Amino acid sequence: MRILSFGLALGFLLPSWTFAAPTVARIIPPPGSTIHALTDIEVLFEDAVTNVDAGDLLINGSPATSITFGVPGQFVFEFVQPATGTVQVAWAPNNGITDLSDPPQPFAGGSWTYVLDPNAATRALVLNEFMTDNNNTLHDEDGDSSDWIEIYNPGVVQANIGGWFLTDDSRRLSKWRFPDGKTIPANGYLIVFASSKNRTNLLGRLHTNFKLGSSGGYVGLADPNTNVVSDYAPSYPAQTTDVSYGRVQGAPTLKGYFTTPTPGGPNQSAGLGFSPEVAFSRPSGTFLQTSPFALTLSTPLTNAVIYYAFGTNVPGTNSTRYTAPLAINNTTMIRARAFAPGLLPGPVTTKTYVALAANVLSFKSHLPIMDLHNYGQGTVPASKAEQYVILQTFEPEFGQSSMTNNPDLAEFGTFHVRGSSTDVDSSSKAAFALEVQDEFRNDKEVPLLGLPQESDWVLYAPNNFEPVSFHNPMAHQLARDMGQYGSRTRFMEVYLKDDSGPPGPITSADYYGLFVLEEKIKRDNHRVDIAKLEPENVTEPTVSGGYIWSVDRNAPNEPTLPIIGWPFTTAIAANWIDPNGFDMTNAARLPQRLYVSNYFRAFNTALTNELTWTNRDSGYARDIDVDSWLTRHSHEVVTHNVVGLRLRGYFLTDRGSSAH
Repeated sequence: MRILSFGLALGFLLPSWTFAAPTVARIIPPPGSTIHALTDIEVLFEDAVTNVDAGDLLINGSPATSITFGVPGQFVFEFVQPATGTVQVAWAPNNGITDLSDPPQPFAGGSWTYVLDPNAATRALVLNEFMTDNNNTLHDEDGDSSDWIEIYNPGVVQANIGGWFLTDDSRRLSKWRFPDGKTIPANGYLIVFASSKNRTNLLGRLHTNFKLGSSGGYVGLADPNTNVVSDYAPSYPAQTTDVSYGRVQGAPTLKGYFTTPTPGGPNQSAGLGFSPEVAFSRPSGTFLQTSPFALTLSTPLTNAVIYYAFGTNVPGTNSTRYTAPLAINNTTMIRARAFAPGLLPGPVTTKTYVALAANVLSFKSHLPIMDLHNYGQGTVPASKAEQYVILQTFEPEFGQSSMTNNPDLAEFGTFHVRGSSTDVDSSSKAAFALEVQDEFRNDKEVPLLGLPQESDWVLYAPNNFEPVSFHNPMAHQLARDMGQYGSRTRFMEVYLKDDSGPPGPITSADYYGLFVLEEKIKRDNHRVDIAKLEPENVTEPTVSGGYIWSVDRNAPNEPTLPIIGWPFTTAIAANWIDPNGFDMTNAARLPQRLYVSNYFRAFNTALTNELTWTNRDSGYARDIDVDSWLTRHSHEVVTHNVVGLRLRGYFLTDRGSSAH
């Protein structure tokens, strides 16, 4: 099938005009990248093109298997991941792609390469924090206050650390070995106790065969070939009771003491020994582009030096030194950090200033307004590649909202186009998945538009799939009225600035229409409030609950782990949501996968036994909450959910309960 990317046809073009051949504006991942996974490539042409199909892009000589598209000229080619090593990507020589001019101009094609290395993320592992004199900070499973070492995975995928080594001796790099199959989640942490207990059971806490010295010493992390990946060399300094030592967030080459240790979380740059926070003369907000202003930065320490950076860069001593007020004359995201002699760098502070064109000053609404500004990065990715975004919200004041008011929330994070059906309909506006982040790209929980605070959100776009515009909010409210969880929602008006080039002002042309803010389905005290399933929960009763699954298409870029005994048609996939697919590949989770498979196998047997299937003790009622399932079925029928019972459905089991 040929896919047409629709654009605006101009009916007054003269035959004598000359048109340039189609060109590519952006490719994700960027050509020449070293990447850990490759199952799709996004291509954005400068202008709309036609006659594009999956076979037009060759990966190691084989055509892509499927294709979807976003805005005109934006295509996502999907395929089975190729073999590890150099990957050759090329346009088919007879691709047939042209622009929409008359006569049509052919696309010249081209080629590029990637290096596919599943272990690429693992090489970024760091020894992030450790404690050598633990008294009351953290206890191991025996109740002992053992020394501990924290390893951080800054990558976007799970890292396999099986076969790696920890050591306290730079001459014996293989002193203690991680068990095979041990993994660290993406952007996650692993705590290893340096207790001399030497425990390597995947189902329990890890303990090294050495302790760390409080008077100073060496600690290092080496890969399976004993190459040192991260260490504290030649020696870390003397340590203090219940004070940890580690790397400064955003400046990993700088190390120091942390009076508030954070085992299993980001290191906190606050308290004794740190430079002060930078003060900004103006809070985040909007301003009229024709009325620029001067921004002053300051700290209470006269000998502190302030460094600042624009955009998403973390400011450091290699950034610009602040010496005089800064002229802010267009949309700006500025980050600053103080450095004082004898102290560690202070916290990073970010402010966002969004310029407004004159033609939006009079826009008012009875609904909240949300501004999304991607800082000149161009079209939002239609694939699952993340793009930075500035976010500001404006609640109604005295019945009306306006972007000239002070924002109720000013944050930044990442977003991408969301959806499996709506994202391939070029006549519809896109929906987005939004994650709010802190200064160091960790999740940041915020009370977005008054909803309970969280970091992950859905920006749902009512479009031609839903002409009445309130179907989703009504369905979620009905679910809550029936006693089940349904995402809380807020209607809002959205402006989206997704131009390429220098960040510019928001104009009336950036109005993106009516949106619905929704809570993303997630295990959380305010959302799906169930127990957290830890890797060591492998026996009854703890193994019995803490699971969330979805009935949906396979989750993108996640391992597909079929549930043996899944009782429904193979056309309906079951995805692991919490724990997710990457978590469930951990060898320590095998007993949990077996438990779930046995559970569904028994359910399937009971469901298909014509003699006993309605028996309360031996039939399906033994394995599910019947009232919950009947309520959900009634809800889907009453709301006429077109994908109900086959896509976008969620079910769970809490600890000690039946599956829902």
